[in-house]
Order: sequence, then structure tokens, then C-alpha cells
Amino acid sequence: MRDDELQTYSLAYQKLILKGLGDKCARQAGGFELVERIRRRELVGTKDLCSVKRQLSKALVCMSRQKEFRFSGPYLTVWLQKIIAAESMRGLGLVCVHLSEVLFGIAPE
Repeated sequence: MRDDELQTYSLAYQKLILKGLGDKCARQAGGFELVERIRRRELVGTKDLCSVKRQLSKALVCMSRQKEFRFSGPYLTVWLQKIIAAESMRGLGLVCVHLSEVLFGIAPE
């Protein structure tokens, strides 16, 4: 994954986590980039793709309960299946970008 892709995917993930779980989860919102940097062997750590998927799934479920995102309820199952089906950080990043576009109306910068 190129650095520009990592930045785009990471920003989309951060926005989804912060909107779904709130500022108390700001540290976890950096998880996408952390996992990729561990994969690249730039950092040592234990965080993995599954932990990022779990956090994203939790954020989406919480978001679907918020008034401004209630419209997303019927799509939640499909979105959760897409998260589960992602087999790589790039695949999950693409899901994050898509969800950001649908939920927030704009692609992350």
C-alpha cells in the first residue's frame, strides 16, 4: 500500500471511529495506520487486522443508533459483512472510504 493510500484509508477509518465511538476512542482511531506500520515492520506491536475490523464494526453499530445515522440501519448488515470479508488492510481501507462517502457525503481528504 502506498503512503497516500494509507493516509486516505486511515483518515476514513479515524472519522468513522470518532463519529461512532466518540472522542474517548481517539487513541483507537489511529489503529488503522498502526496496523499497517506493524505489517510493514516499521513498528513492533500486536494490533492486527481483526482488531481493526472489530473496532470499525462496533463504531458502525453505535453510529446506526444515533439519530443522524438512523437511515443506515437497513444497510448495517451488508456493511458489517463487507468489513468481515476484507482480507487485507487495503480492502478494509476501501470499505472505510466507501462508508465515509455514504455516511458523511464526502470522501476523506
